[in-house]
Amino acid sequence: MKRSHAITVLTLSILLLGPITAVGAPNPQNVIFSLDDLPVAPINPPPYAPPVPVRGWGAEDPFGVGVFLPGPLAPSPSLVAVAPIYSPVWDSTILQTGTISGSMIPDVHLAPVILFSQFPHASINAMSGFVPDRSPEISLYFSVDRVSIGMPQTAVSNQAVLNQQPGDIFEALGNYPSPIQFTGALPPGAGYVPNALPTAGTGLGGNTLTIDESQLTLTAGAGPGVMTPANVLAPPITQGSHDNLDAMDFRPLDYNGDGMIDAPGVFPMLFSVNPDDAAALGALTSTMVSAADIFTATPLGNISTIAIPATSSGLDAFGVNTDDIDALHMITDGAGGGGALFSLAPGSASLVIHNLSAADIFFTDFNGSFSIYLTAGDIGLLPSDNVDALPEPATMSLLALGCLVLLPKRRRLR
Repeated sequence: MKRSHAITVLTLSILLLGPITAVGAPNPQNVIFSLDDLPVAPINPPPYAPPVPVRGWGAEDPFGVGVFLPGPLAPSPSLVAVAPIYSPVWDSTILQTGTISGSMIPDVHLAPVILFSQFPHASINAMSGFVPDRSPEISLYFSVDRVSIGMPQTAVSNQAVLNQQPGDIFEALGNYPSPIQFTGALPPGAGYVPNALPTAGTGLGGNTLTIDESQLTLTAGAGPGVMTPANVLAPPITQGSHDNLDAMDFRPLDYNGDGMIDAPGVFPMLFSVNPDDAAALGALTSTMVSAADIFTATPLGNISTIAIPATSSGLDAFGVNTDDIDALHMITDGAGGGGALFSLAPGSASLVIHNLSAADIFFTDFNGSFSIYLTAGDIGLLPSDNVDALPEPATMSLLALGCLVLLPKRRRLR
């Protein structure tokens, strides 16, 4: 089936909840997130044959090549603790810090994103909302996986020494040019374009700890509901011992702690899924579905749509479902211009073929091409590290408005 590059303008009407105001560091109680569960990994080696399902590989190894942590991995332990209360709980369930309602484990504040009624347990691998932003600079926040160790003398490195890095949120040390200014800078339909954008970093960047996992009521090996301060040595990372923050965004959902969204039905979200989920969705619908596709969904419905196919981002050049978007930050200027920052999961073909890193941050304007926006070194990471979440920047409060976003033609999945 052909995949369209055509771009249309999608108008998203979002309830006006309040004015957009400048804010400081993100508030932990406003962070929404998903935790790494038990993805089914395609384990076929290159040249990326159709996947064979095998349970238990995590965010470090979504394509199942078996060279990161020994598998099978166990799910993030707080998911196990949450499940008896809100069962079923999967990686597709959006969580928020439990301190809002007084509990010591995360609360479910959004029903699972249901891709199909037949497939409710799909993983949210990355997620992002829409905030128009004409700021000349952005601050970049990110999370890493369980095997990332960061460059020496960075916050990621310090937290990795303490066995605490997979549930933390970090900020890159620097203000970087807004990616929106690069819209139209990439040649259309070119796939990966090296050295196409002015570098935003020096290659020797750093990072700082913004939110410790304990502030999100996540565990660093002491067990669900038991938080470890940021400067304390945690137990070693083993199977199912530490929560791994796998997707996140900076937006409050539940303002009064009753476990429900206070503005139901008006929270649009873009997200990606794991390679195993994409393969299963494709089989169920007889369509080509990829972990590099970007879906859109409303939280209280069960209809999901491929809003942006992988090819519009310049991905899957080596076959359908060979790339995996595992961190996503949508960008719009509110006037029809748009794009995204993203990272790719380890094992993605585009990383392997072009000798790129799962800790590199890429930019696309959905015209069939992408290029490096920041290298791993620019944000204080090693090429062997993995960025597995990119939230919206915290320069604006996300109490937002109707906006125009550039999106390709959509395919509905029922």
